[in-house]
Amino acid sequence: MANYYGKQNRAYSVGQPLSGIFPAPIVVSGATNTPKTTDHAEVGQMWVNTTLDSFYVLTSDAGGTATWLPMSTASGAITGTQLTITPGPTSITGTIVFPSILNKVLVTNGTGTVSGTAATDGQVLVGSTGGAPAWTTITAGTGIVVTNGAGTVTISSPDSGITWESKAVNFAALSNYGYRITAAGVTATLPASPTIGDVVVITQDVASGTVLNVSPDAADTINWGGAALAAGVGLKTTALTTVGTGPTDQIGCYLEFVATSASNWNVAAVQGNWVPNA
Repeated sequence: MANYYGKQNRAYSVGQPLSGIFPAPIVVSGATNTPKTTDHAEVGQMWVNTTLDSFYVLTSDAGGTATWLPMSTASGAITGTQLTITPGPTSITGTIVFPSILNKVLVTNGTGTVSGTAATDGQVLVGSTGGAPAWTTITAGTGIVVTNGAGTVTISSPDSGITWESKAVNFAALSNYGYRITAAGVTATLPASPTIGDVVVITQDVASGTVLNVSPDAADTINWGGAALAAGVGLKTTALTTVGTGPTDQIGCYLEFVATSASNWNVAAVQGNWVPNA
């Protein structure tokens, strides 16, 4: 049912009390008693709910629909869909809440209108000459990986090359490392649970001796000779092949492993005489 609120139709002249000119606030109570589109009144009418400590203003009443704008909440914060500030000194204390732009960044367009724009994970705000800033994601170049998250952007370069180290005792290899073995009888253990595409390179000097073992993790396998060896079985060499002419940089054997799964290493390149070490 539509409700109608208003003042009496009166004419006033100078000398008469200026009472009844402006509509008196509609004062109600109750946790659910808020104005509805069927509550009609004069534009500018105020609706006050003493239970909720809130008030509304009727901004339009046309076509049988009343539009009431909420102006405050129980916390006393002023809310609204737009705010107009005229030139001159302005002072605002407390908090102004605009529900339509929560968790958004404020930008302006060519006419100076302020609006809120929301971004998705990993987006950054980029300027545009003569235009409004726009959200976009970082484009990964060759050899670059961009990982977007909530409030984070991670830029990595998994193909940045091999880090080389020299080893003279048994060791656990790391993915994307190359190792130059400088002593005899060394055993290198390949990384467990590798990421597809990980690389490990093993080399040995001619002068270091003739025994070198390369083994996977106990649960992993090595593809060798077109087939996978048993889990935990690696490769060893007992015969070295001289490469190059430098007296200190000669390589007697070489293995390059590439991970094809989280539990398998494939021999991508080989030099020297290698056999399973089982």
